Amino acid sequence: MAAALHLLERLDRTFEGGGEGAVARKLLSFLAQHPTTTHITLQLVRQIALERSEHGDSAVVRPRTQVSPTLETDAMAVRTLQYLSAGADGVLEAKFELIEEDREDLAPYVLTDEEVREVMAAGINPISGEYDPDIKRKVVIFFAPTHEMADLLAAYVAGGGAR
Repeated sequence: MAAALHLLERLDRTFEGGGEGAVARKLLSFLAQHPTTTHITLQLVRQIALERSEHGDSAVVRPRTQVSPTLETDAMAVRTLQYLSAGADGVLEAKFELIEEDREDLAPYVLTDEEVREVMAAGINPISGEYDPDIKRKVVIFFAPTHEMADLLAAYVAGGGAR
């Protein structure tokens, strides 16, 4: 629990008490309640951030600007995901997948680091091996919990952090 609290306290200090800490707490609670989650997308974090808890609180606390709440929430979600996937904390790992919407018979294809470089540099589709001028638009980012996240969640749950 101490590691989870330490991470959340650093996140709060980094973002000067903005909504990022609240978003991270909601994400940790969600992951603790759904331990088999392997794909964390901006859409998922947005949904978690905007969802009210049974206590009626919302992750979007003290908006800093007058922009739309959705844009503000997206910005907080992105900053939270960046923080949780960067540096020593690195409890989330950034990954990429290829989604070919025009091919319903194909499931999303998780790309290796080498395939991401090839797609971005040469526009080569790793499935077909052919050049695809639109391939860059078919690559999307997602985040996956690391082993450190599993340890952090276990401590978080044991300490009563997940409700």
